[in-house]
Amino acid sequence: MEERLNQPLRISGTKLIVGLFFAVAGLLMTADNLDLLDAERYLRYWPVVLLAVGLIKLADPGRRLLGVILTVVGASLLARFAGWVPITIFDLWPLLLILAGIGMVLRAVGVRGSAEPRDTRHIVAVLSTRKVTNTSRDFTGARIASFMGGCELDLTQADIANGPAVIETFAMMSGIEIIVPDDWEVIGEVLPVMGGFEIKTAPTAAAPTRQLIVRGTAIMAGIEVKRRTR
Repeated sequence: MEERLNQPLRISGTKLIVGLFFAVAGLLMTADNLDLLDAERYLRYWPVVLLAVGLIKLADPGRRLLGVILTVVGASLLARFAGWVPITIFDLWPLLLILAGIGMVLRAVGVRGSAEPRDTRHIVAVLSTRKVTNTSRDFTGARIASFMGGCELDLTQADIANGPAVIETFAMMSGIEIIVPDDWEVIGEVLPVMGGFEIKTAPTAAAPTRQLIVRGTAIMAGIEVKRRTR
């Protein structure tokens, strides 16, 4: 008990910001129901939450890519909903279809790009689906990003020598699936924004010796961690 009291207080900036947002949103909606103010006038600035979380992630060297994405998305939505600019980056999404179409045409005429990278620690899927199997006996973590596509990371043949291992994820209008062995303990630290995050694991071991932390953001997307027996 004394050791716990002496431990420094750890504050999660992301959880603090999201928690404050929900509390303030609840107060505004209550005041709106009592005809004290117009909640919509203030709630339209909700993208400031994404912007603030993105700025926090930028300060962490291991999460700067996620920080850049959240900062750009948050700033774009905030500017649109506040009436500062008439469009957002989401209005430009058809450009991705153009790029995908050009890529298909190039492949159809025999133009090939470089071979798919074998690095299973960095997985990116844009308008496509990727399935990766990691068999490392000293798995320390990975980064997964998916936009309008799908990613599957199979870790059933991997092992964690010195835990915990950390997987950083970002999914937008897509899905990420992570498959783990039945003796791994999974800790979820994913922020869903109009999306979902689910852990379908129940370690059979009395005291799991492997620990995996899944962090990230799911924007209009789903991230799922499930178990598969070795």
